[in-house]
Amino acid sequence: MQPRTPEPSRLRSALAPIVLGTTLLLAGANAAFAAASTAARTATGAAGAPAADTAALITSPRPFDSLGFARSIRLSGDHNSVTVPFSLRLDEVARRVRLQLRFTASPALLPELSHLKVSLNGQMVTTLPLPKEAGGTTQAREVEIDPRLVSDYNELKLQLIGHYVLECEDPFHDSIWLEIAPDSAIELGVERVALADDLALLPAPFFDRRDNRPVEVPFVFAAMPEPRLLRAAGVMASWFGALSDYRPTRFPLAVGALPGHHAVALVVNGQSLLDLDLAPVSTPTISVQRFGTDGLHKLLVIQGRDAAQVETAVHALVSGQAVLTGPRATVTKLDPGKPREAYTGPRWVPTDRPVKFSELVRRPGELQSRGYTPDPVRLALRVPADLYAGFSNGVPISLRYRYSPPVTGNASALDVAVNDHYLQTFRLQPSGAIGPAEVDIPAFELGADNELQFQFRFEPDKQGRCRSTPLDNMLGSIDPDSTIDLGRLPHYKKMPDLAAFTASGYPFTRFADLGATTVVFPDGAIDRTEGETYLALLGRLGRWTGVPALYHEVANVAALKKGTDRDLLLIGRALAGTRTLGWEQDLPAIIAASRRVMHPADPVLGHAYDLRPVHEERARPDGRVEVQAQGDLGAILSFESPLEDGRTVVAVTGTTPAALQKTLAALTDPGLSQAIRGDAAFVRERDISSYEVGETWHIGDLRWWQVIWVHLAEYPLLLVMLVLVGALLVAWLLYRVLRRRATRRLAAQA
Repeated sequence: MQPRTPEPSRLRSALAPIVLGTTLLLAGANAAFAAASTAARTATGAAGAPAADTAALITSPRPFDSLGFARSIRLSGDHNSVTVPFSLRLDEVARRVRLQLRFTASPALLPELSHLKVSLNGQMVTTLPLPKEAGGTTQAREVEIDPRLVSDYNELKLQLIGHYVLECEDPFHDSIWLEIAPDSAIELGVERVALADDLALLPAPFFDRRDNRPVEVPFVFAAMPEPRLLRAAGVMASWFGALSDYRPTRFPLAVGALPGHHAVALVVNGQSLLDLDLAPVSTPTISVQRFGTDGLHKLLVIQGRDAAQVETAVHALVSGQAVLTGPRATVTKLDPGKPREAYTGPRWVPTDRPVKFSELVRRPGELQSRGYTPDPVRLALRVPADLYAGFSNGVPISLRYRYSPPVTGNASALDVAVNDHYLQTFRLQPSGAIGPAEVDIPAFELGADNELQFQFRFEPDKQGRCRSTPLDNMLGSIDPDSTIDLGRLPHYKKMPDLAAFTASGYPFTRFADLGATTVVFPDGAIDRTEGETYLALLGRLGRWTGVPALYHEVANVAALKKGTDRDLLLIGRALAGTRTLGWEQDLPAIIAASRRVMHPADPVLGHAYDLRPVHEERARPDGRVEVQAQGDLGAILSFESPLEDGRTVVAVTGTTPAALQKTLAALTDPGLSQAIRGDAAFVRERDISSYEVGETWHIGDLRWWQVIWVHLAEYPLLLVMLVLVGALLVAWLLYRVLRRRATRRLAAQA
């Protein structure tokens, strides 16, 4: 008997309660999901803030080349994923996230099996198909990402799943590849949120560690500041520079008005700022408050009865920020301590002892790698520019490492390099032995800013087609107890050297707090461009040393006196002002509004300085060229201080404020600054010409016999003659001694 088919009306009647119940259940679920989503978005922003209108969001693009990927990212069978880090400022909430990808995929990939997997912070986002017809051409894809996945620090992972045959394929075959263009970007639509007026948030929002973009902090004054008040701003600029590290910094001056941005105001009693009501203070005071119609901008106010109290407040801020809380604080006592000793900056590798690799990284995980051809383990190595290599065979590294042992003896290896220059290779044995191994870095390979690179290379154990599939479980690790020892290199350098100044702030950064530096301004009022140049240079010096410039001094030209035992940094028109001191005969060149004087010389060629032995001495070139000319000309000059032997003067100047701005731009441009060397560098538009025209001197602490040897080495013929004379003298002395002994022996026998 066949089953009876229910009638349509009865079926509808039977299903009606089920359908109704299902509908109500789905409606409830949708309502709950919507409520949860709204709560999550609200929790992401400021408390109680409604979701922002998409049209009102601030677009914040993050191109891959600004996130550390200046070149195309190549994914392949043995290196099939990349992690792109990005972050979100404390005063921003992500409301829209869009990934804009431009990539080229191998035309050999099978579209039914191959794709690009996209995930954010460990959460799967989507997979992008790789169609056959688009293989070998540039493809553009946009991916919308749920903004709730975005946090303060984020990791976007792109993984290639690539196959070129259906079975028995080689997972490391050359046909499996995909290249991601560096102009790909993560586009964030962010909403600005108001932060609390709390000093505990410092240095945010003026500098936010989460933000890898250039740092811009305006300094606000009621009027163009006197040198001592500007010095307080310089200390803060060096603090921001130390915090910003690799990020470019800029410190514009705002006079008499507040900018439309987070800013720092330095005010003494009796001064007032537009739209800002500040009561007089009797003690150094630090406060933070909102300004602007939307209440989103913060003003950090540093107040004092006079410029000295403002300086005290700044010193307290940069030294004791960790204990500041609330909207306002007053400084009751300040003991700045003693100035730092030379070469003790935290950004420089110590040169008085062996240094463990664990001291050169923030996290132990930075010393590890995974995969058959992983990215190298990289160690930043910043050293003083005056290390002298003449008495050393190299810088020794005591290296220990661990790795997943290869199944059989093959070409698996660890390559060691410095600044992309190959040093040595160690074979990876099946026994897994880890050393220690000894590596010597030729001292001339080192500059001021270096990178040690350790590249593990594992060769897969291929047993033939369709017989095995290598597992992606190869690990390599550099032991944190490995050491590098720079103690064999003494401090000794021939000066002047503008390349050393450009690359590391030398010689001013020998003392990390600039305890031996005086910044010299022109007599009279300081103009805006000179003030901004000073702040930018102090920011760069802080970036190189890692600490604020608490102990630098400021002065005008008229205050300079004979016997001033300090290095001098001249800003703008200060160089022209030294004419009243009779310095013209000491200058490698004279740059004035229309008058230019220079000694003829050949341009300095070659790359930036390294630690090679001191080169041949040179004397001042004969001749003199003097012209009258119009137009902008910037210059960076260096010479020995006329006030004290062995001290250095560096002048950053220009014939006009615009020329000074171009000079500063050249100093801060990574491409242009490499052309600055010698003792006279001239900036015309985007062209830089460098020369060696002045006399030289040496600074350092070699022993007396080492100094003699260094200078004799510059005259090889004289050295050969002295060696021959010395050999003859020793032979003559030996002859006299032996002759005397022979005479005594014969006399005794008689």
